[in-house]
Amino acid sequence: MEYASLNQEELVNLLLERDLKIAALTAAVECVEDLIDSSSGVSGLHLNGDVANWSSLRTGGQFEAWLVDFDSALT
Repeated sequence: MEYASLNQEELVNLLLERDLKIAALTAAVECVEDLIDSSSGVSGLHLNGDVANWSSLRTGGQFEAWLVDFDSALT
């Protein structure tokens, strides 16, 4: 999108839309963080019956690739 060609009202509307999306994404990330804080891990992920604990799935863990972007979104 070429922003230079937008008038002031269009730019304001675009910024409002962006802010609504940011608020929705922030709320979603916070919901997942609450879920993580309220549980011990993910059952069935390893397909062997073991629970994948959150520390193994978060940044620094053996399977950090699963949630490294999530952790980045928290900062």
